[in-house]
Amino acid sequence: MFRIMVGDKDINDVVAEMHAEIYGDNKKKSGVIKIIADNLEKNIGNLEEIGEIVERLRVEYPKISNDLKKWHNTPEKIKEIIEKLRFGAWQIESCGKSTSMDSWIDVK
Repeated sequence: MFRIMVGDKDINDVVAEMHAEIYGDNKKKSGVIKIIADNLEKNIGNLEEIGEIVERLRVEYPKISNDLKKWHNTPEKIKEIIEKLRFGAWQIESCGKSTSMDSWIDVK
């Protein structure tokens, strides 16, 4: 049997590890985005709580934070943002990239 080695590991093991690493990162990103969406949905009418969410997102997701700041008084826009977040999380989890969130999040 012919085997391709990368260092002291079989190439199939290396590829499997890389896939798990990439998939794991995407799963974490999508999980964080889902939590953001859930928190927003729970607090649509609570401007104080949305303000806290905006502040927590400021460093990691500045573009989402800015959009929420801009639209925090408009429940319809917040609902649109929530839908965009959920769809983006699904895209990231299933294919590693989100076309709907490219303007918000740098997904590699």
